[in-house]
Amino acid sequence: MALFGFGRRNGNSGGQSRGGKTGTGATISRVRVDSGYYNVAALDTRSVTIAGMDRDFIKGQRIHFSFVLDVGGETVEIPTRGTVHRVNGGQVTTTFLAPQPYYQRYLQQAATAHPSPKQRKR
Repeated sequence: MALFGFGRRNGNSGGQSRGGKTGTGATISRVRVDSGYYNVAALDTRSVTIAGMDRDFIKGQRIHFSFVLDVGGETVEIPTRGTVHRVNGGQVTTTFLAPQPYYQRYLQQAATAHPSPKQRKR
């Protein structure tokens, strides 16, 4: 593991198994915010809804987080930052900045696996 955990691969830094699919495509099962792992309720190319957040967030707050992807049986974390747009009970909806071009393909594959409610209606 690198100093301060940057570039972390093949692990979830706590020995905890949180589920998710294994396969050749990229699937997303969780998001890491401040060393805590949370489930993804919905994801599209610009926003994510994070479920199970037991923390206090306000609209307009900026946060740093990482998508935890399973790519071909290997765990990869994609760091990004976003802005909170909606807080509803234990769910937080944020828009996020696009990750590095290398990771955008994996994030697009993950978005099709967890569509947002707007995408489901189409």
